[in-house]
Amino acid sequence: MRHVLIASSFALWMVYIRQRSTRKIRRCQACDEYSDDRVCSGFARQLVLLREYEEEATEYILGTGYVMKIQSSRE
Repeated sequence: MRHVLIASSFALWMVYIRQRSTRKIRRCQACDEYSDDRVCSGFARQLVLLREYEEEATEYILGTGYVMKIQSSRE
């Protein structure tokens, strides 16, 4: 019984995610700014916040002197 509940919950969640993404795409395509070659006004604030986060994260990483070790895929 428990497995059925988990499986059906997962299936409903997947249907919801697909419908949600379809609605988002349709909403954007209906917008007057959709064909513009710039970030639309609906995402402008989100972009500003993303850039602020990137700047703060970069300053923090450079300030700590941390260098990420990159492994070669050839090893």
